[in-house]
Amino acid sequence: KNRMLSRLGLRNVQSFIAGTGLSDQAANNAIRLTFDGPRGGVAAWLDAPGPMGSLRFFTPDAHAIAVARVKRPAVMLEEMLLWAAEDAGLKTTETIESDGRLIERLAATLGNEAALGLDNPLLPYPNVKLVFEVIDPVGFQDRMVDLVTSAWTHGRADLDLTVETEPYGNSLIVEIAHPEFPVAIAYAVVDDYVVIGLGRSFIRMTIDTMREGNSIDREYAFQQAMPAKSGSHVSALLYVAPRQDLGQFAPIVEMYLASRGIPYTAPTTTPGTAPATPGVFYAIAQDNQVDFFMEGVKGAYQMAGLIPTVGDWLRASRTK
Repeated sequence: KNRMLSRLGLRNVQSFIAGTGLSDQAANNAIRLTFDGPRGGVAAWLDAPGPMGSLRFFTPDAHAIAVARVKRPAVMLEEMLLWAAEDAGLKTTETIESDGRLIERLAATLGNEAALGLDNPLLPYPNVKLVFEVIDPVGFQDRMVDLVTSAWTHGRADLDLTVETEPYGNSLIVEIAHPEFPVAIAYAVVDDYVVIGLGRSFIRMTIDTMREGNSIDREYAFQQAMPAKSGSHVSALLYVAPRQDLGQFAPIVEMYLASRGIPYTAPTTTPGTAPATPGVFYAIAQDNQVDFFMEGVKGAYQMAGLIPTVGDWLRASRTK
């Protein structure tokens, strides 16, 4: 628990306040965290509020989207790499340092916005996509070539990767495949963003979504759930839309949360009725304070049951 709290940046939390009326930017529940000193871990990644341009690449039928403005992409990517290597124990120190340098050079080409989402369609493979802001598109392409080339080093020379390119509109789609993997990884730089997904077909659909203006940020219901003053100008955003076609995953989610003592009730819908209200969670970070707001989630998520659990974690970490 202490390691998890350190990674989340919650070890130096000074106060944890839950209630309504913390800010006029939200009509629903709110949580405020203040920190004793600089924010660390994941909490330190959050930048000041700003526009979320990556929402233009997700359709109104998206199932879930997590998007954030990041202060230092290089630090975020380096910490994620080290944590993954630490947990899995799959890489040597030399490999971590070498890949870390590649990641650092790649991160230098990125802006301060990143998004991860699950969009429609779900078949034949889930439409999972990553979106990063890019400040140096040419440098990004060069660093991606370096990363692919690195796959043949550090004891991984047996990987039989293939790289194919496809022009699409004003963009170039790059697809990296392996004969033993059922799907390929593809990416394309579109305007000031890079989109990464499973295969070229999903990348083409994503580009069309942005070019044709059929994105979720233009949907009236989504706009109404955002802060009245700032719209999508936030530090981080989590959008969850309970849908009937995701019902098969509910038991897995419930088992995972129950194993950690977190109460959870899966949103339910009846055939022929409207789906449950989508939930919009967002954060506004400033200096040593982060405010979290929850919109449109009453009756769908038992968030109140999570608050005592977080309080117990914080108290335990302070007594050790």
